[in-house]
Amino acid sequence: MCVAPWIAACSGGGGNGDGNGGGQMSQATVIPIVDANNYTSTSSLNVDRVEVSTDYANTQLCWDAAPQDIQCHALSPATDIKYVMLVKVKGEPQQVAQQILEDTLPLSITFGQFTTNGTTCTSLASFGGSGFDLSMGFVEDPTFTYFFAFAEEPLGVGVRNFMFIEPKAASATKMLSASTGCGKLTFTASLTSRQTVKVPRQGPVALDYSALMTNGQGLSFDASDVSDAFLAFYPGMTAAQLEQSFFDIELLADPTSPMVLPGAMLFEGKVSGGATSIDLRSLQQRTATGPGAAFTDFGVATQPGTWLFAALCGSCKNPQPLIVAVIEPTG
Repeated sequence: MCVAPWIAACSGGGGNGDGNGGGQMSQATVIPIVDANNYTSTSSLNVDRVEVSTDYANTQLCWDAAPQDIQCHALSPATDIKYVMLVKVKGEPQQVAQQILEDTLPLSITFGQFTTNGTTCTSLASFGGSGFDLSMGFVEDPTFTYFFAFAEEPLGVGVRNFMFIEPKAASATKMLSASTGCGKLTFTASLTSRQTVKVPRQGPVALDYSALMTNGQGLSFDASDVSDAFLAFYPGMTAAQLEQSFFDIELLADPTSPMVLPGAMLFEGKVSGGATSIDLRSLQQRTATGPGAAFTDFGVATQPGTWLFAALCGSCKNPQPLIVAVIEPTG
């Protein structure tokens, strides 16, 4: 998931901001988000490996036959995949997969990166260089795990697909084709078992996550990781239904998406580094033509449905949200 407009969000307890020609905004009601409100999740990554020849100079990799990413969203290999990384990590495949999911791969990993420039095939020799001496490093070694990461951004940010390989000196395979990402990631999110965040229906609201200790992956939460946030309304949908469509919670409210629900709304913005609260009035509505009006209050929704608040990490390798909480307007 990504958030587009660059809109500064407020930090601090009250979240007061200047949103009306220099006039002071009224004080927002500050509502805490704590661990009991945040979603929980479990996930695993398929690490079935493809044996490949260690003769890297004569081995090709293609990714044109992968029409979906690991979240089962449509993928256009020629335009969406801008960088491919070949990564070599010490450890067993399952251990490495867990590090990928937790965004805890060692900083000292060996990797080579290829800039695709619209191509969908390349020789494995393209991944060689100062960062990865293939003549010495692309060898049969059961103590290491090798994988390709197909990404939208450099250095593995915005990964859309993975392919695990196992170099074998005796292997005759010199043509690798990345398969579809759909099915490689097993993921379950829980929203219905969490406490809703009760907010006033009328009037400005700021959400304060300074007391949050754990993110949605069950790892330690660091507020400095939050770079973006969105607030979305899903008319006619329950939290249980959104749980089952978790990978689509942005698309279901995105007016530019073919999946958008009639009457859905999505308000979004950037979050200042280290901020521990956000005045929801700093979020602007996403429209088909660009940023729209700022969020005012929860009275903007006039039909039954569900509100979700999400906080995201734009620099994390794993795109999974840090926070997703069900918001329950009252009064």
